[in-house]
Amino acid sequence: MKKQILLIFIVVSSLFISPLFAQTIFTSNAVGPNNWSLAGTWTQSGPIDADGVPDAGDFVTIATGHTVNITAASACSSLTINGSGILAYTASFTLTLGTTLTMDGTSQITGANAAQSLVVGSTFSVPVTATNARISGISFAVNSSSSIAGTLTLNSDTGVKIFFGPVTNSGSWTSTSIVTAGNLSIRNGVSSSGASFAAGAATFSVNAGQSIGGTAAMSFAGAVAININTSLASTGAISFAGIVTIAPGVTLTNNNTNTVIMSNAGIGLAGTGTFTQGTTGNTLSYAGSSIGVTTFNATGTNNTVIYTANTPTILAVNYFNLTHSGTGTITVAGVSIAGNLTESTTGTFNLTGTITFNGTATQTISGTGTFTFVNITLNTTGAANVAVNKSISVSGTIAWSANGLLVVNSSSDITLGTAAVITAPTSTRYIQLD
Repeated sequence: MKKQILLIFIVVSSLFISPLFAQTIFTSNAVGPNNWSLAGTWTQSGPIDADGVPDAGDFVTIATGHTVNITAASACSSLTINGSGILAYTASFTLTLGTTLTMDGTSQITGANAAQSLVVGSTFSVPVTATNARISGISFAVNSSSSIAGTLTLNSDTGVKIFFGPVTNSGSWTSTSIVTAGNLSIRNGVSSSGASFAAGAATFSVNAGQSIGGTAAMSFAGAVAININTSLASTGAISFAGIVTIAPGVTLTNNNTNTVIMSNAGIGLAGTGTFTQGTTGNTLSYAGSSIGVTTFNATGTNNTVIYTANTPTILAVNYFNLTHSGTGTITVAGVSIAGNLTESTTGTFNLTGTITFNGTATQTISGTGTFTFVNITLNTTGAANVAVNKSISVSGTIAWSANGLLVVNSSSDITLGTAAVITAPTSTRYIQLD
């Protein structure tokens, strides 16, 4: 008798519980009137929804060739837009997705102002079959990860686009139409291994330890705000054409194993934070007239800073490798070099004050330009030498704080001014002419 009662309870309970967890599948039809909130827009499958309109528990597909309009606050569990389907905002309301958004083919989401918004509760995906998915004219937020395997374009500066989870691009990402830094907010890093990643302006914020990385080249055409500790960590080149501004108390670290290029001709690196060159052979190519960030650390082992402008102001900090590739005359005052000093074109390095060479292995002075020193001090470790592979002139003092040789190769000269002094050479501290 107890078994019979239990069986009856299970059967009766299932009749009541099943509808609570049932999710209707809504697919747009060609009949219209095409407003999300009207039953005539949809064909249902699975459990039949009483009012015929998708709500928070339902799956929705906008079919290819169909346009569905948002004219009221709306919701569903997941949304897929196939083929040439369009989700169009014609009024200022929010569509809330409980889980996922998928955009395939040449699908579009369109709007006209920032009060029109789409909130994705979980993940956003653009599959490899998406050849030209586009989002424009709305505010857009993704609460979990975003995976771009196809082609996605964010083609409007209207509204804020917030990516709370990591963004992974293995396809083609374009957001060059976003010219206001705050309108593209990356909050858990971005990586690209795809055919292209071309952004406009962007802001990195909220979650510390995020990275801009991957294995392919990435570019940012507009202003970039770094408001949280961030690492540049790609094996592809990362290019910034606008001003990169680092917030107070924040560090941007160049751990990129390819070149980081800052091509803004003015002050391309600014703010009251810190920029740090990494320790794995990282290179910064800087085209600006000067560096404006409050703290600039360039002593990381094997890192290289290349100033590419003709007559930039060289920041008076210590460097590992320092290179100038412009054609003008630049002045460097009183810095330490732990690696190599290079003038790679026809420019002139005018080195005032005391330049200290303090490396732990052989260092070089080389290139095709001109070097004029006032004072040189060798403070190398382990009796490391400084190889002079390009003719130099010294008007002041050559001195040693540690053992090591200043080795001038056979095709180079060292010209001493009339007041030049070689201070206390010894058998382990001298100038060697090869």
